[in-house]
Amino acid sequence: ARINTLGERNESTADAATRLGQVLWYKGNSEVEAEHLLRVGLAIRVGLYGPDDFRLDRSFTPLGRFLNSMGRGAEAELLARRSLELRRSVYGDDHPRVAAALNNLAAALLTQGRIGEARQIYRDVVRRYRSSGGGDQLMLAVAIHNVGDTFLRQERLDSAELYLSDALHMRARLEGGNDPSVALLWYDLGSLQRRE
Repeated sequence: ARINTLGERNESTADAATRLGQVLWYKGNSEVEAEHLLRVGLAIRVGLYGPDDFRLDRSFTPLGRFLNSMGRGAEAELLARRSLELRRSVYGDDHPRVAAALNNLAAALLTQGRIGEARQIYRDVVRRYRSSGGGDQLMLAVAIHNVGDTFLRQERLDSAELYLSDALHMRARLEGGNDPSVALLWYDLGSLQRRE
């Protein structure tokens, strides 16, 4: 049932609406209600803090990811750009949370078929994670995988294989050979080699 009354309009209510929206989204069978709750959380925060407050990112990011998962990349892009702007204003340009916002922006561009733009941002994310942490990192492995995926989408199989192999070996070192993400990378590489 659609939730029309959420009690007092405060940060706790906004947080509860956002988290419940995410749970419904992850369950996968309540997208309309999930979007409604994610938007309610955002509306409460805008009412509390105004349109330019950093705390709006607590709604921009989950709503943007939801919209992107629904194939609504243009809407997700707008929210990702707002999130990026807010994070840069608070953390500066070199913070890992800025890299995460860039990753969300690239995903929204990819959903719109803007593969070259997405790849450029994903490569920037890889560079940022490499310079900030050094060595194996989960987010770095994800970013490398994302770059490989952009090449795979354009049938640039040699380049895709280099990135996917790098991501596979890093994730295997981090998570072990039996992790589902490692299995997915093996599958992607197998599919790629079959296409070659």
